[in-house]
Amino acid sequence: SNPDGGFLPRQRFCDKFFILPLLKTLISILYQTILDDLTAIEITDIYRLRWEIERFFRFIKQNLNFSHLISRDYNAIKTMAYVMLIAAMFIALYAKLNERNGFKINKLKFLYELEAELVKELIILCNGDPNLLNQYLDIGFGQY
Repeated sequence: SNPDGGFLPRQRFCDKFFILPLLKTLISILYQTILDDLTAIEITDIYRLRWEIERFFRFIKQNLNFSHLISRDYNAIKTMAYVMLIAAMFIALYAKLNERNGFKINKLKFLYELEAELVKELIILCNGDPNLLNQYLDIGFGQY
């Protein structure tokens, strides 16, 4: 749309069409663009990158509970994104070290083990015996 809120003239939208046949299939994709200096392959690469970005945001919304922002401040949003990405890397590393596939189960197992380790550290700080915690963990204490 133009700055006045109306739509651009139709010929501005229809400057260039590409029909790109997909390899190994009988399907073709029709692209419409106003970019005159790009080839069909370059435009296809741009769409592919856009799709990867969409998949990434779907992943973080579904698996990392990043569906809403708790602040509108730029630095707060950036910090939330960094913390979320670091958590995803920890979970992916945990999955790799334990030779497990998937994300959701590994996320739950990682959180469970992290909680158990934190509780053991608190028990030690309070001059308690962290080995007693294993008895509670065996009967399901702290499981999600």
